[in-house]
Amino acid sequence: MQEAQFMDMTDSSQMSCSDVLMSDRATIGYQTTFDQGNGSVLLIGGKACWEEIMQSLQEADSFVTDQLSKLEQNGVDTEEMGLPDLETYRAMIDMVADYTDGYLLATSWSWNDKSVKNGESIGLCVQQDSGSNATCWSYTKSIYNGMYEPVNASYLVDTETYGEGSELTDYSDISEEVFPALYGGWLCSQVIELYDMAHVDCIRFIPSEKSSSERDPRISPGEVSVITYMSGRDGSDLAPIEGAPANVMMATRQFKNYTIDLMGAMSGVTAASAALVAGLVATLF
Repeated sequence: MQEAQFMDMTDSSQMSCSDVLMSDRATIGYQTTFDQGNGSVLLIGGKACWEEIMQSLQEADSFVTDQLSKLEQNGVDTEEMGLPDLETYRAMIDMVADYTDGYLLATSWSWNDKSVKNGESIGLCVQQDSGSNATCWSYTKSIYNGMYEPVNASYLVDTETYGEGSELTDYSDISEEVFPALYGGWLCSQVIELYDMAHVDCIRFIPSEKSSSERDPRISPGEVSVITYMSGRDGSDLAPIEGAPANVMMATRQFKNYTIDLMGAMSGVTAASAALVAGLVATLF
């Protein structure tokens, strides 16, 4: 197991979201690396980011409510326009407001691009307890032009249902069902390819204690499993890892498990991750 090193933390209580993410240190940040330093996981107190998102929602709320009310009063079928009705919209707002207390989970990973052939998928999962779902993201490389999809897929996977012959992409992509970076959805940068390497940064908010569930569990400081996924990996480079959760998913050839300890504190948020959150604040509604 790899342990993170502890660093002093600065008080970010007066900082904006972008200030926190671009700072050399961040309050209540927990990070460590995996895959020989090619990847990192960060757990950060993102209260400032969440407050900015909620402020954006509140500023837009009266306008959206007014427009939906006028449409309904004029007998317009909002569903035909691809819009929610007023009741559904209010429920959506409540779902966002009650979901998280502001903590962000951020992942970065670089891999050998030549190890992913056209039509194959690459991804990463984080799981804290073997009885709870893993939260995962993935990209698929086009079978036609060898380019990665421009948008990632997101999954909440019951790892006990994963067996030989299964693929991460066999599970339902929940990206279309949820708000960006909420309820198990991941918001990722586009895959960056440089020479023989590829890299991506992904973030998501994690649920509060109140809204956490077995399907969408809260990730807390402490021991977690980080599981890299390559659909075409033959498993020849895999060896039993001490402390790995004893479930079917970890025993299949496509996955490689790293047990890390999110108990150190350092920022490690890349500029790409900061840009992802800034974009989320600007475009959530």
